[in-house]
Amino acid sequence: MAGRIVGRLLEDLGLHGQIMLPDFHARVENPPFLDLVIESHDEGESGQRLYLTHYVEQNGDLLIDSELVFQVHEDGQINLVEVAARGPKGEFRAYDRSFALMMARNLKHQGFGKGRVVHPERQDGPSDQADQATMEGGDSWELEL
Repeated sequence: MAGRIVGRLLEDLGLHGQIMLPDFHARVENPPFLDLVIESHDEGESGQRLYLTHYVEQNGDLLIDSELVFQVHEDGQINLVEVAARGPKGEFRAYDRSFALMMARNLKHQGFGKGRVVHPERQDGPSDQADQATMEGGDSWELEL
């Protein structure tokens, strides 16, 4: 379910085709909420990973506030790998479908799908629309490539 919501969010932002790139990075501004950083990286044997992260600044350092991590498969499906959150004893990481669903729903309800996409190489507005996407059931989302 979290994968489906994230897939729709990526589609709404016009980023769904770009997560297949080996090293993709964008930031979504949606005041008054923390910016959402969306990254996709080729991690060798672990394959392509998609990260949706909120960061907070503390003493000049950026720390993870909350994060969703998905595996991106060659056929375009994304599956939840883990979530991360900052707690009193530091960063906590685990596979937690209920936390992932809560965070994905929050992104939807807070309007991140209509946020302003900022790419590091160009500081302009929303990205171009890419390939068409289709939603699949469960915690996966599939791109039509």
